[in-house]
Formats: sequence, C-alpha cells, structure tokens
Amino acid sequence: MDKDVRTTTAIRSGSEAEKAAEKMLQEAGLQILDRNFQCKMGEIDLIAKERVDTEIIKEKITIVFIEVRRRSHGGFGSGFDSVDYRKQQKLIRTAHLYMQQHKFFDQYPCRFDIVSVRSLSDMQWIRDAFQLH
Repeated sequence: MDKDVRTTTAIRSGSEAEKAAEKMLQEAGLQILDRNFQCKMGEIDLIAKERVDTEIIKEKITIVFIEVRRRSHGGFGSGFDSVDYRKQQKLIRTAHLYMQQHKFFDQYPCRFDIVSVRSLSDMQWIRDAFQLH
C-alpha cells in the first residue's frame, strides 16, 4: 500500500491504535517499558519512561501510564471524553499495583496521559490528562 494512502487510513483495531500511539510516543522520546499490563483491577495500554534534562535537574525521570483510545469518528466524542472518572480510578488503581510490583519505579513521579487515535495521521496526545485523587 502506498505510504500516503496508509497515513490517512483509519485505524481499524485497538491494537493498531496502540502500535501507532507507541510509535508516536517513541518518536517524542519516551521509552516504552510495558504494553498491556493487566491485573484484576484493570489494564494499562502502555507504560513508558520519560527523561527530561533541565537546567535545575540534570535528568528527571517520570513514569508515564498511557491510555490509548481509538475513535473512528467524532460522533461519539473524543477519545479523551471516553476516559471518565470511573475509568480514571481504574487506571490509578492499576498503576499503583504496577508501581508496587516494580519497586525500582517507586522513586519516580508518575503521570497519566491519553492518546486519542482516529487515523495514522490524526492522533492527539494529552500529557498529564488527569491527576491522582
């Protein structure tokens, strides 16, 4: 398939959306640590590490929990709209368990991002989409 045609092709499955989001996040400098982490509390699509060098701190690392939402059209709202309070609470509980299981990571701050995917050329990324309550 021609690359120009493929970039405008709609994403047909959740796994395609996750792969497209993962590629975009990696290109933005995030290192993917885990995919589709599941436990009895829920699932987190992608877990990544972001390193940022600042003038004050030589290297700041943040663990990023990413929810990928596929939307074929805007009639049902955006992918962001579908991550309601209840879904946020499930993600938070699942992230807590992940952090407990990976003791190395408990020393780093974390945040929750959402990537809304409509097509390979239409993805929106919201950093720090919601806070721990």
